[in-house]
Amino acid sequence: MKYQPNGFTLVEALVAITILIVGVLGPLNIAARGIADGLYARNQIAANYLAQEAIETVIWKRNHNFFIDTGIDYNAWLIGLDSASCGDLAAPNSCVINVDTGNVSPVSCSSSAELGTTDCDLAFESSVGGDGKFKKYSEIGDKTKVVGTIFRREIYLIPNTGINGVDEIKVIVRMSWSNRGTPKSMFLIERLYPRIR
Repeated sequence: MKYQPNGFTLVEALVAITILIVGVLGPLNIAARGIADGLYARNQIAANYLAQEAIETVIWKRNHNFFIDTGIDYNAWLIGLDSASCGDLAAPNSCVINVDTGNVSPVSCSSSAELGTTDCDLAFESSVGGDGKFKKYSEIGDKTKVVGTIFRREIYLIPNTGINGVDEIKVIVRMSWSNRGTPKSMFLIERLYPRIR
C-alpha cells in the first residue's frame, strides 16, 4: 500500500497566504486613500468658507459705511478698509480682517513663513466661553480657549482710482494650509464698488 500525505505542502501554504494578503491589503489601501482624500476635501471646504467669510465681511463693511454715509465724502465707503497698505501681492504686504468689526488692517505675513508664525495665521476660539470664530491669535482675549489651525488667510485690497476717487476695489483672499506636509493654497476674488448695485 502506497502512503498518501494529508495536508498542505509549504508551497501551497505560501500561495494561500499570498492570495489572502493581496485580498486584504487591496481594500485596506482603498480605505486609507479614501480617508486621506476626505481629509483633503474637508480642509479645502473649510478654506473656501474662511475665504468667503472674509469677502462677506468686507462687503458688510462697505454696506455699513454706505448706510451711515451722509453723502458728503465720496470715499466714505472705504472707512476701515485700509486699501493703501494691502495691495501688493508680490510683497509680504497683506491684511487681516477683524470679523467682529469688519475692519481690515495691514500686517506683514510672508507667504513663505511657516504656518502658525504670522498674524495671518488663524486660531479658533472655542465656543465654550468664547464666540466660536476663527480669528488671528492676538484678537482672542482668553488664550486658554485658543485652538490652533492649519489655515492662513491673507487679504489684498487693490484700488482702482477714478475721477471721483476710488471707483472699485478688487478684494483678493489667499488661503494657505498644509495637507500632509504639502503646501496648498486657493484664491477667492471679488470686486467691490462704492454703491450697492
